[in-house]
Amino acid sequence: DVSQAVGIVASAIRIYPNSDRAQRAAVERGILKLRNLTAVSDLKNEESRTLLQTTLSQTIDHGLKAVSINSDDYQNWLGLAMLYSNLAGEKVEGAYENARAAYSRAQAANPTNPLPLLQLAQLEVLQNNFSGALKDLESAIVLKKDFAPAYYLASQIYASQNDFKNAIPAAAQTVKYAPDDPLGWYNLGLVAYGGAYYSDAVIALQKALSLQPQYANSLYMLGLTYYKQGKIQESIQAFSDIDKLDPGQPSVLKFLENLRAGEPLFPEESSTKGE
Repeated sequence: DVSQAVGIVASAIRIYPNSDRAQRAAVERGILKLRNLTAVSDLKNEESRTLLQTTLSQTIDHGLKAVSINSDDYQNWLGLAMLYSNLAGEKVEGAYENARAAYSRAQAANPTNPLPLLQLAQLEVLQNNFSGALKDLESAIVLKKDFAPAYYLASQIYASQNDFKNAIPAAAQTVKYAPDDPLGWYNLGLVAYGGAYYSDAVIALQKALSLQPQYANSLYMLGLTYYKQGKIQESIQAFSDIDKLDPGQPSVLKFLENLRAGEPLFPEESSTKGE
C-alpha cells in the first residue's frame, strides 16, 4: 500500500523534520509513488501531469534535505542517486549527470562498499554504456570478490552482446557466491542456453527448480532447452508443468500442441526446414 506508506513517512517527517532517515524513506516511497503514477496516469491530462510533477518535486526535495542533514551517510547519497537514476531511465534532462555525481559522493562517503559501484553500473546500462558499466563492476569486485550481484549484472551485459565466452564464467561466479539463490541458477541456465551449451543449461535450470519448484521461468527455459536437445517428452513434461501452475497460457498451449504433433515450436524453423 504505497499511499499508506507515504502517509506514514510524511507523519514521521512532521514529527522529526531533521531526521535524514525519515527524509531518505520519503525518497524511497516517492520513487514507488512516481512509478505507480507513471504506470496509470494519462500524461495528456493536465491534472495527472500536475500530480506527477508535484510528486517529483517533493521527492527531489526530500533527497536534497537528506544529504544536507547528513552528507556523511552514503545511504543518503544512494537514495538521491537512485531517484535521479529512475529519472535518467525516463530520459529526463540532467538526471544522468546528477545521478553520477550522487553515486560519486556515496562512494566517497563509504569507499569500501561495492554497492554504489554496482548501482552506477546499472545507471550506465540505462545509457547503453556497457564498457563503462563493466569497468564499474570490475571495481566493485576488487572491493568485494564474492559480490554476486556484480557478476550477475556482468553476465547479463556480456550475454546481451552475444559474448558468451565471458557471460558464462560470470554467471557461474554468481552461483558460486550465492548458491542458494534460484535467480542466479536461472540466469546461468539462460546464459548457457543463449550460448547453445544446452547440457549446462539443463543442470542450472534443474538446480533453480530444486530451490524453487514453482519457478515458471525456469520451467519454460527448461522446456525450450530439452526441445533443442531433441528430448521431446521431457520438453512436453516441462511445459505441462507450467500449464498446471498457470493454466491456459496461449504460448504454452501452442508449444504443447506443436510438440505432440511433431511440429517445430517456432515458425522460422518451419521455413528453414522447408528449404
